[in-house]
Amino acid sequence: MFGIWSPHGTSVLHFPRFSLGTKEIQKEDPIRTPALPYGSEFAYSTNPAENTLTILLEAELAESADPQDTQYLRWRLFDDGGIGEVRIFPGEPVTGTWSQQELIGTEKYGKGSPVTATFTGLPINNSSFGKKKAVLYEYKGSGTPTKLDDAFFEVFFYKDGKNHPGDPANSPNWFYYWIPVMSFGKIENRIYSDVINVWLSTYAETDPPTRTTTFSMEASRPNVNTGNSGIYAFNEIITHENCHIDLWEQWWCKGCINTLGDDPEQDGYPNWWEDGAEGRAAGFSSTRNDKYSGERWVQGQKQHTAGYKYEEGVCRAKERSPLAPNWTLDIFDWSMSTLSSDQGKQWGR
Repeated sequence: MFGIWSPHGTSVLHFPRFSLGTKEIQKEDPIRTPALPYGSEFAYSTNPAENTLTILLEAELAESADPQDTQYLRWRLFDDGGIGEVRIFPGEPVTGTWSQQELIGTEKYGKGSPVTATFTGLPINNSSFGKKKAVLYEYKGSGTPTKLDDAFFEVFFYKDGKNHPGDPANSPNWFYYWIPVMSFGKIENRIYSDVINVWLSTYAETDPPTRTTTFSMEASRPNVNTGNSGIYAFNEIITHENCHIDLWEQWWCKGCINTLGDDPEQDGYPNWWEDGAEGRAAGFSSTRNDKYSGERWVQGQKQHTAGYKYEEGVCRAKERSPLAPNWTLDIFDWSMSTLSSDQGKQWGR
């Protein structure tokens, strides 16, 4: 019985019988464990002091087999690129070691059973996560190892960790790995900050003239407007913030403000629009400062301005039809979260 095992020793995959010398491996139907980590799925450590991925592999012999036969087992791990056997994490700054290993030719093999493969460092590219392959061999000291069986498994990053190898250095892994696969529309500059102006939003804030958006950790948490979380929520928040830029550039132009001298109160809304039908219907006045980030006090209570209420109403509606359909992002989401509310889209499938 050959399996890829979870770090807690729970068997996660079993495969058809094969021969090991003259001994036969016991057959058992494929199973999947319901507890974390799911089945054949392995995530980088959630411990901030660690930066490692650990995979435990083990082959169990039938009762009639000689336990000493495990000494002939060898293991290798590969990427599943569909172009032959390419070693795992090719071209990435990730180092791997076996708990027991043997150099055969120019390749290092895991030796015996059980054996642990430990990888240190996260890859640069999001595409380096996902489907991998473990191959089990028999080797008796000479010649070429004989392949006995193989199995597939998947590798994930810890979503909220901050140990990716790129910039910005203090950003969470989800922000770093998802940025290259998202559609940002008019957002040209993306910044991460743990803290933003919560009076305006807990998710993100945008400076439309510079097309700059700052995202917080909450941008991947459950979106109270749609109920979605993770990469879907991030996609929707991007669409929302892009909407603010769209509105700005309808009134002004890219990088412009008050180009016609039509905003004497300097609230960001031209008087011609505030005094028009749409502006009046939304509660604007050309004689009052309705700045989006401003405050109004009514009977001792702080309230948002007409600018905030109008833009939020328009942009929250846009979240229902994001710039890229949510489902198109599933194949890029190799995150694992300790929070069930924002679990990765590939995890548990």
